[in-house]
Formats: sequence, structure tokens, C-alpha cells
Amino acid sequence: MKNWWKIAVAAVVLLAVIGIVQLKTRSAAAPSAPPLPPAPEVAAVLDPEPGALTSEAAPVYGPEPAPPASSGVSPAAKPKQTQGPQPAKTPDPPSAPTVSQPDKPVPAPKPAPAEKQLPRLLELGSLSCVPCKMMVPVLDALKQEYAGELKVEFVDVYADPAAANSYGIQSIPTQILFDSSGKEVFRHLGFWPKEEIVAQCKELGLLD
Repeated sequence: MKNWWKIAVAAVVLLAVIGIVQLKTRSAAAPSAPPLPPAPEVAAVLDPEPGALTSEAAPVYGPEPAPPASSGVSPAAKPKQTQGPQPAKTPDPPSAPTVSQPDKPVPAPKPAPAEKQLPRLLELGSLSCVPCKMMVPVLDALKQEYAGELKVEFVDVYADPAAANSYGIQSIPTQILFDSSGKEVFRHLGFWPKEEIVAQCKELGLLD
């Protein structure tokens, strides 16, 4: 019994050989399986979620189809539409003759109302004599207070000597009162205060 291990090893080798022979026999007897199709190409597609990848089969693009050959026949031209004869237009009826009317007479402009004649105070003097200078504020006050009732005028005898001759002036200043008709009614020589002038005009009926 000292060589028992040799017997065990020989038994193991024999069993292994028997198993290999049976495997070859089965593979030879079995029909050959068709080859597996090639794995489709896989393209990596980004997932909506960041960091995630999904695999999707990439489409296989073949050659583009050739465009259809032109037949060389152009589309038929559309026939032009011809308009038929249009109906004749009827002439418009003649318009009635217009009768011109005589222009209306333009009324003549009304004459401007005659300017109201006012009593007048005329002083004949100069700008250099002392009493003439004293009469300047008096005449100005009469013009303002009795505007529209009494007309006040001044004539420089040195600038208009003809006026002095026409009124027979001998000394200056000389004041002359005229009524509304232009008739001389009063004459005064020298300085004449305003109050006395107004009183004299009222006395003569030149002022109210």
C-alpha cells in the first residue's frame, strides 16, 4: 500500500482524459451555431442630468440618393388671358349752362364823422423868456385835465414869425381864446395862472 498515491494520480489523469474525449465528441456532434452579428456602434449621448451618459445606437448614413434626372421638358407656359371687348361708356348728359348774375353794387363807405370842434387856447411866445417858461407847466396841466374839452396849443414866434404877424403880436407871451367855431373871444398878455384861465373859459361858455 505504499504506492497508493500513484494509483490515485493515475486515476485522476484517466478521468481527465475521458472527460476531454467526451467534450470533443459532443462538440463535433452538435450543429455549428451561426456567427453573432457585429455589435452596433454606440455613441455617447449626454444625459439631461449632469455627469450621466446614456448609450444610443448611432444611425448609419448611407450614400445620398442621386437627384432625379431632368427630363429636359420645360413646364408649359400658361396661356395669356385676353380681355374681351369692354362695353362702351355712355356720355354724360350736358350740364345746364350757368347764368352769370350781375354783381351786387358795393355800398359806398360812410363818410367819417366830422371831428368835433373844441374851444382853443393858443399861446404865442418863446422858449427863452421867463414868463413863457412859467407858462409851460400851466399849459401842460390844462391839456391833461381838460382833454376832449379844450384844445391847447403853443407857437414859438421866433421859429414861426409869420404866425406872430398874422395875429398881430406885440409882446410875449400872448394867450388867445377861440370858441368852437374858431372865432377869437378873448386875449391876454403876460403870465396867466391856471385858475384864471379856467374861470375865464367858464365865463365865456367855453367850459362847463
